[in-house]
Amino acid sequence: MIPNRSFATVRSVDIRVAPCELPWAEARRAEVEAQWQREKAANPHIFNGEVLLLSEVCFEDGHISGTAHVTRYANQLYWIRHGRQDTDVAHLFSAAVIVSSDGAVLLGRMADHTINAGQLYSPCGSLDRSDIVGDRVDVFANMAREVVEETGLDLAEAEAAPESLIYRADGLFALFRIYRFDRDAETLMAEIARHIADDPEPELSGMVAVRGLDDLSEDIKPYMADYLRHHFGEAIDRPV
Repeated sequence: MIPNRSFATVRSVDIRVAPCELPWAEARRAEVEAQWQREKAANPHIFNGEVLLLSEVCFEDGHISGTAHVTRYANQLYWIRHGRQDTDVAHLFSAAVIVSSDGAVLLGRMADHTINAGQLYSPCGSLDRSDIVGDRVDVFANMAREVVEETGLDLAEAEAAPESLIYRADGLFALFRIYRFDRDAETLMAEIARHIADDPEPELSGMVAVRGLDDLSEDIKPYMADYLRHHFGEAIDRPV
């Protein structure tokens, strides 16, 4: 397994979808429902839609494999709120790293109605049923779908890195792939701003260009801050 808060190069991904509910979730129905009611009272905009969580994930010789289950977002949120420590569940998601022609990494700021309002990240979202092809999960289709939904950008227009990176923080697994666009940061951000303005309920409130370590701030999600340190060449300070 990948050491905590570490990166590894990925050459292939094979996530199988199991036909049953996540066992971890079945064992916690009452606790999850109680937590969800509290979350809903605090933020009525959140939606208990379907997502994919994993009951197992493995990494060996550049290959990711795992077993995913269709479940409700309430289960994912409960797991997050309890520190992502339970080893019977994992959250794997894919994140396109949008890089402009002048070398900036573009991050989206989550809108006020979202569960992580104000935080910065590479536009992405949880895997869900629409990412299932047959009995497998297409993580790169998810990557493209989330980016176009949130920013209006088409990843097919960008140059994709030949390999991806997987990052682990306890039971969270983030799959990153760099996409380099032929427009500078100012142009891309203007395009995205128009897309956000046309969306009646956008996931993002705006974009930020990160050009180096001096641009890191506390509102960048922790896993994303670790990625940016890696991207810009700084070693991650891991607790012993």
